[in-house]
Amino acid sequence: MISFTLERHQQQLVDRCKGLAGEIRPWSFAADMTRTAPEQALAAFRREELFGLLVPENHGGLGFSVLDAMLALSELAKGDAAAALGFNMHHFAVWMINNLPGISDAKRAEFNRLLTQELSAALVSEDSASSMHPGSFVPSLNARRVKGGYVLNGMKHFASNFEVADWAMVFAHREDDPNPLSAIVLMMPRETAGIAVHETFDLDGMRSTRSHSVEFSDVFISDDRVLTEMDDFLSVVMAFGGVATFALYSSVYMGGGFRALELAGENLLATTPKGASLPKAYWPATTVVGGRALSGMQAAESLLWRAACMVDTHGPAEAFPMLLSAKVAICRGVSYVGRELMDEQGANVYQRTLKGKPTEANLLRRNLLTVNSQPPAETAASSLLATLNWGLEIPKGLRL
Repeated sequence: MISFTLERHQQQLVDRCKGLAGEIRPWSFAADMTRTAPEQALAAFRREELFGLLVPENHGGLGFSVLDAMLALSELAKGDAAAALGFNMHHFAVWMINNLPGISDAKRAEFNRLLTQELSAALVSEDSASSMHPGSFVPSLNARRVKGGYVLNGMKHFASNFEVADWAMVFAHREDDPNPLSAIVLMMPRETAGIAVHETFDLDGMRSTRSHSVEFSDVFISDDRVLTEMDDFLSVVMAFGGVATFALYSSVYMGGGFRALELAGENLLATTPKGASLPKAYWPATTVVGGRALSGMQAAESLLWRAACMVDTHGPAEAFPMLLSAKVAICRGVSYVGRELMDEQGANVYQRTLKGKPTEANLLRRNLLTVNSQPPAETAASSLLATLNWGLEIPKGLRL
């Protein structure tokens, strides 16, 4: 049964993250303006032991569920959506370590203990990858077998938080394997010889994720850093990685959307145009937009809760269609908030202050309107959802 009443530990977690959101909000403006990593926010997350949200208790973590992590990230995003979005990739790595088939208990324990205190990035996207087509994410980063390990050559893109991470989860394709869908999964220290970061990330929003490109030039990774291998990257990663990309990723945008709703109410109540008798919040056209925005966000939240509960009770493969549905709803709800409701406040809320600092409304709007470009794009998620619902034949590599 799905309950929308938080359990005691969940309410305590939400309250804790709500306090953190207030702490990190003032730092978000400088990180955005300078396009620097949110190191102060990450230090606060470490201090509050949030690195171990999904790490089992017997390995030193908090042992929380996907729903719990979703609640935490959503609340943190109300303070700094970009910091929460980059932090999501740490939880992607932790979730994969604990759920991907074929990883030994010893390696799970080793990296779980490390990642309760140390930050991980996760490098998935490549030159061919498109948020419109899930099949394009099959890794082409070349892994050539040598004595004692592999030598990696190629490029990864959108490497959020890589420059401040301690570790990186990397997906590569073995040079000697004729199967194009196969992959190996590695954990590498960030400070590894042969790595170069290229500053390619240039979106208007989510700037402080620093989701730049990482080039591998004869990078040696020893055998003890190989976590597992898989014959069908897409089937495995779509099922297991979908938890992070659809549930946790989407929860960040959900939190940002609800913060935008709250901020819009404050701004509209404080705005009484010249010649008007009431603040703009009371105008019928404005309340229509506000009601539609709230309804869309609440519907998306309900779907995301249901999807997270299904992951926790039935596993990621069975929850996959609901995760897709939640992703579509989040894209639509957040886009409406970012366009219609934010614009209802008037252009002056987007102006910088006299000291050159962006307003919170300005920053929120730019961050929220990146939602449709995040993989999978809303159109790609909608198409795959209909394909599954209608029982259409799914190409090899997308079967779960």
